[in-house]
Amino acid sequence: MAMPIVWVILVNYNGSEDTIECIHSLKATQFEGMRILIVDNASEENDKDRLCSCLNDRIECLFLSENVGFGVANNMAAKYALARGAEYLLILNNDTIVSPNLLPVLHKYADTDRVLVPSIFYFDRPSEYWYAGGEVSRWKGTSVHWTKKKTGIQVGFATGCCIFLHRSIVERYGLFDENYFMYYEDTDFSIKLQQHGIPIYYISEAKIWHKVGRSSGKISGFQEYYIQRNRLYIMNKYRDYFYLRISLMYFFLTRLFMMFSHIIRGQSIKYILKGILDFCNNKLGEQKIC
Repeated sequence: MAMPIVWVILVNYNGSEDTIECIHSLKATQFEGMRILIVDNASEENDKDRLCSCLNDRIECLFLSENVGFGVANNMAAKYALARGAEYLLILNNDTIVSPNLLPVLHKYADTDRVLVPSIFYFDRPSEYWYAGGEVSRWKGTSVHWTKKKTGIQVGFATGCCIFLHRSIVERYGLFDENYFMYYEDTDFSIKLQQHGIPIYYISEAKIWHKVGRSSGKISGFQEYYIQRNRLYIMNKYRDYFYLRISLMYFFLTRLFMMFSHIIRGQSIKYILKGILDFCNNKLGEQKIC
């Protein structure tokens, strides 16, 4: 039986070295129906040049004129891939290395009405779990990674680091909310799946390794700003899903502790405050944070 067409989507932002290493590991899977689509979020010219060196009839790149963020880039790529006959999509962080059996294993368990996620290990600590399934905490208003070894089980949270799904799910329900720009898109998507009765299965024998935090760590205040703003946004958007009063209380108490810790260490709290204020002022999508 012919292998299905699986399009792997990689979003790149000045990370061509990681992206190319990821592509090399994908090639090692020798999955016949694989196509790779890179979306470049307006990287520097030398980074784009390196990406061009790896393109061929099975590896394409959409070069964007501006950085549209994680969700928009993946949505654009999904639309492009589906229009070209993709049966399955693999949403994959570019700073990952995949096991040679990743695609065969995911395809083995795939179905039109389920989403699959693999075991994810730290790249620099290759036997330590970064993600072994997870859940969305209705009490805390955030997603939680499990980091203990498990066999294949149904889970409540699919990390955007690696998601395998059939085209029909995207056609029916869409992919990512584009208001986030970065962070919490996967939590939002996981809640949407739950609300539509689409199960998420953790497939333990499918494995990848994640170079955690390499791309976003280059921007001062980037994580702090978007995590605060987007966490408030998702709690408000799904206010009937979360235990809202409790999750808001938890959020603000932990932010007070976080800001106090920053002040004690001589670190700025402006990104935390700006994230909270921008949510209150309905400033979504990409924002200037410096």
